[in-house]
Amino acid sequence: MMYQIFGLLFVLPVVVYSAACSFTYDNHRVKQRVTYGVKNGTLSFRFVLTGIKSGTTGWTGIGFGSSMHSGIDTIMLRLWNDQIFITDEYVKGHKSPSPDKVNNVRVYSTKVTDGVMVAAFSRSVHSYEQPYDASLVKCSPWKFIIGLNRMSSNGHARHHSVTPIHRIVCLDNCMV
Repeated sequence: MMYQIFGLLFVLPVVVYSAACSFTYDNHRVKQRVTYGVKNGTLSFRFVLTGIKSGTTGWTGIGFGSSMHSGIDTIMLRLWNDQIFITDEYVKGHKSPSPDKVNNVRVYSTKVTDGVMVAAFSRSVHSYEQPYDASLVKCSPWKFIIGLNRMSSNGHARHHSVTPIHRIVCLDNCMV
């Protein structure tokens, strides 16, 4: 009898459900939600930030890496004159990030309407441009930049006003 039950465990199909993952921040003034998921090696994002005053200029984004001292691969979102610009950048140390030589971020849509900024974009899970692109295979440290932060008149990011929220993200749990 015991061998029959044990044998059934290897015959029964196992169903695994996967879904997109998300990060949410809400302090009643700024609401931010980043939904992300992987399909065929591509990591897709939907970024929503609410509570933006008309005419606001600033930057936000997502960083991949342990610390600014060791270097952070970033996807930067800049809001300027009601337009959103999304770039693949790298920062090491406490300075403004610099654009990668190869922009690995693909932008699908952006819009700003009634104080809500929405952007859909993607990048490969695998790293191609060393040392600037972080490999996101398996589990890795991510930094979620909160709200819109100050930038200079020429678009350079100034220091973030809120400490980024650090998460270990395991993309194996975020398959779509």
